[in-house]
Amino acid sequence: MANALIVMEFKGFTAMATSLSRDTDSIGITPDRVRAAGINLTRESVAKASVAAHPTRVEHIGGDTWVLEFSSLETSLIFGVVILNMFAEVAKRHAVFFLKPSLALVWGNAKWKDGRPVDDTTISAYSVADKGKPYNFFVIGDTIAMTKQYPWVQPGSPWCDPPVTQRVLAIDWINSHPPITIPEIDHISLPALLLDAEILFSDTAEEALQNIIREQSLAKDVCAFGGPAPFDVACYREYISNTLTLIATGHTRFSVLACLPLSQPRYSYAWLELGLRVSVRFPAGFAFAAFTVPQEQVRPISYHVYDSKLLHIGLRSFIPQRDTHAMTAGLMLRNTRVAQRFQSEFTDDWKAIGSMTEQSFGKLSGELGSIGKEEKRQIAEAIDTLISTSIRQQ
Repeated sequence: MANALIVMEFKGFTAMATSLSRDTDSIGITPDRVRAAGINLTRESVAKASVAAHPTRVEHIGGDTWVLEFSSLETSLIFGVVILNMFAEVAKRHAVFFLKPSLALVWGNAKWKDGRPVDDTTISAYSVADKGKPYNFFVIGDTIAMTKQYPWVQPGSPWCDPPVTQRVLAIDWINSHPPITIPEIDHISLPALLLDAEILFSDTAEEALQNIIREQSLAKDVCAFGGPAPFDVACYREYISNTLTLIATGHTRFSVLACLPLSQPRYSYAWLELGLRVSVRFPAGFAFAAFTVPQEQVRPISYHVYDSKLLHIGLRSFIPQRDTHAMTAGLMLRNTRVAQRFQSEFTDDWKAIGSMTEQSFGKLSGELGSIGKEEKRQIAEAIDTLISTSIRQQ
């Protein structure tokens, strides 16, 4: 089925990013950061323009090209006029001079492969947008005659440059007044772009734990928040053993804030016993605080902060085989700003809860009342064995 297609090309996008970022590495302004700022602003503008004229498909191709499909020609014309007005306002009122869009509109049957158009119609629109000057809105071929049914569309000048062989007409979008209210840009929102961050994704708990073990072995100070680790799973036992070794040797100082689910009393009690015993045995290398979580609540993430520079976020989900929530994937993010934000939150939460004491241990242990005395004794013995074994292996 035929659709209206707009190709939006930004002129000088790559050269602009390189030029604007020259000699500014010292304050973190890089070509990637400039390009991403432009992409983010364009994405916001497309979303706002789409409220007035909704595209049925939006594809961002590369850094400087966007392709949009519309179910009707008038909708595409409205979108083109609206978004050019918006970009003009951004340039004149908000001093964003580095985004220079050129639009080309055609009516036809788009064919897509791997998120890119492969049909001659869309490619012809791309050629016109690519060769056109900034802040122009071009209509191509037979689509020119179709636009005449909309009296609000004001024609501009025909294309006369040699590289383009088909008929091309520029729309006078400044003097075209579509039957809608053009949105205004009240403010520009550019969130912090983490382009200087190294991001590592682990799609299994085993991979995530190996990354944690590697990074905590390199760190001097670790802040950790999360739920109890399942002691009966081999990869978690390796992680616990590595942590105990680092604490015992004085290599790394750990501060652990644990959330103990009442729905997992055995794991929670084991984690509580481990935290108390290690904090008593190695007070200079380990600090522990904890709070219980009601059965109807879950904590979907855990996190570790290494030396206030590196952050690991563990993604937790329900595991039916163990009838428990645990980490199933992870994100390692090397970005000081984000790591310090998480560390600040950790510090505030720690102050609110307070370090573990004999009194708070007794209170928390009582809340895990479904664990019997004999089971608690067995867990305590297993914890002692785990600590002793880990220390002997150092």
